[in-house]
Amino acid sequence: MESVRVIKVFLASPMDLAEERAVFRRVLDRISDRFGRRLGARYDVVCWERDVRPDCADDAQDVVNRQVPLDYDVFVALFRQRLGTPTHRAPSGTVEEYERALVYRAARPDVSIMCYFLGDEGGEEIGGLKARMAADGVLFHEALTREKFEDAVFGHFTDLLLERVQVGRGPSDLRPDRSDVARSVSVALLDERDRVLILRRPPDAKVAPGLWQLPGGKMDAGEAPVETAVREVGEELGFELSPDDLTFVRTFHSTSIGKGRPRPFDMYLYLYEPRLEAGAVPTLSSESDAFEWIDLTRFHLFDGAFLGTNLAMLRVLWRELCLTRVLGAVLEHCERSGSLELPRVLPGVSDERLAQTYATLSLLGLAEVGRGARMTGATSLKVLAALCDLSRSDGSVFDDSHIDVVSRFGLGDADCRLLRDHFERALYSHESLLVSLSCKTQTRNSVRDVCDVLLFGRLDERLYLLLRWDFHAGKYQMFASGTPAPGSASFRERADHVVARRLDSSVCRQLDHLLAKSFTTYHLSAGSVDDDPILRRYDVDVSASSVRAGREGDFLRAVRNVNRAARLALEFGWSFSTDELKELGYFSWCALDDLLECATEYRGRPVRGFAEIMQHLSTAEVVRLASRPVALEPADLDDDLDVCIEFARAKRA
Repeated sequence: MESVRVIKVFLASPMDLAEERAVFRRVLDRISDRFGRRLGARYDVVCWERDVRPDCADDAQDVVNRQVPLDYDVFVALFRQRLGTPTHRAPSGTVEEYERALVYRAARPDVSIMCYFLGDEGGEEIGGLKARMAADGVLFHEALTREKFEDAVFGHFTDLLLERVQVGRGPSDLRPDRSDVARSVSVALLDERDRVLILRRPPDAKVAPGLWQLPGGKMDAGEAPVETAVREVGEELGFELSPDDLTFVRTFHSTSIGKGRPRPFDMYLYLYEPRLEAGAVPTLSSESDAFEWIDLTRFHLFDGAFLGTNLAMLRVLWRELCLTRVLGAVLEHCERSGSLELPRVLPGVSDERLAQTYATLSLLGLAEVGRGARMTGATSLKVLAALCDLSRSDGSVFDDSHIDVVSRFGLGDADCRLLRDHFERALYSHESLLVSLSCKTQTRNSVRDVCDVLLFGRLDERLYLLLRWDFHAGKYQMFASGTPAPGSASFRERADHVVARRLDSSVCRQLDHLLAKSFTTYHLSAGSVDDDPILRRYDVDVSASSVRAGREGDFLRAVRNVNRAARLALEFGWSFSTDELKELGYFSWCALDDLLECATEYRGRPVRGFAEIMQHLSTAEVVRLASRPVALEPADLDDDLDVCIEFARAKRA
């Protein structure tokens, strides 16, 4: 039997399109039968009415979101006269799934988004959705009759199959068919000291001799996974378990390593919730020749053990018990108390584990840990909620930080700051987390066009970079601003827009701009209407700008004038609102070598934005961009920033 590959299609539509969904599935089955066998590929359609079980969550759509993973290759949306039932997050469940698909595609560009509008022109809501899709760059298809819809689907998905298999990527890159799957069960038993029991296969075992593994085995025909778990633990260990005490954790997909042709292999992992006595001694069967109780937080140090795929299961167990459940308890405490203060104790959680969890949150930039631990803001609670969901299915956020990194390696303060910045940037560039966050925020993902202007100065042999102090946020920011969309303004116009807004329009005539880099990044930030956190995409252009010959004095005078005006306003003004502090400008020339050594801090104060640029430009490239610095005077470095910060702190409204 040849290996068959699967192209997974997620079908989204309002409830009243049951017949159209049936037509769609029937057409894709026909394509798979007619062409798939010869091409070694087939379509697998997933939709809510067949693949989602009854459950409860924030609303019905949230149940679908939780049960249908974002792992499809093609997203399809069908609409007729209505959008569907509204959710707490979007005009309808189908529109919410479309928004999720947009963010998912931003993380995985090979995903196709295909939208169909059936019948005559819809009402105002449908018209608005079409306009929005056009703005999102989505080309949709309109079919007046069911027959035309069926013909269109047949043609489009035949072309897509040929493109994906023959021309584009090849069958080896598609998802393997799991119709010939073997199934087994593993059971994690823990004792009172948080140690997990593992067994060693004897050296004469026909398959994987010497492998250390969790108790378990193959499922018999007609047997439920939980029944297999109870039977195998009884046979291998002599422990009598109750199915009610077993909690399903996760299914692992792999390939069998037994005799004959490799075949798909599913492993169901269960956790035995009641703890056994410390060091309980099992009665081993002939399938094992040794056992060990290993510390779940230190399984990666198990001396020379051959753990194979069991290592992945132990990682998942650690995340479930030491992260997911603890993070969930912390989140529940904060939501119940309505406070950002973190609890000093949690029922069932040791002081050591709670301290490690807070250290991890601190590394990710979500918590402040000192005399009293607290979340860094309401936005961090959104991220924490997404992490709770994500930690069960995707552990890559925690791969390098799953134990208190700071205490383990004894890092100094500067190293800790760099490490925290690394984890914080990794957090907000994590694809799965971005998708999860976008679905938890009230407003859909929005796009901002930003231009960062790099202006360099030189005094003696030392280079400096011009940064802007943000009195509201209390940090250095890049010399930057939101700009008109790239389609409506040239790069020169966008860079001039930044200079005109932050300095003065007359300064634009003194500068030349060079596009050094363009990149996209994501941040979770406050919305403009109700301050609810939303996920924003920032399309950033980095301009390496230089002052034209003979205009250096005019440019430096303009910078000094802005700073002088800010000091006078802060010194003699009555009070300043948040919006006024956001717009108040003050510029500092910061030593470039110090910034290159620590991109997130300058002279004890945080820096925002430079570290992201350094993700896309090397140190050598930044130094090359500084080849035409403006000549500085010592007076340009002796600024009044410290005084101005004190004025702003005293006069904040």
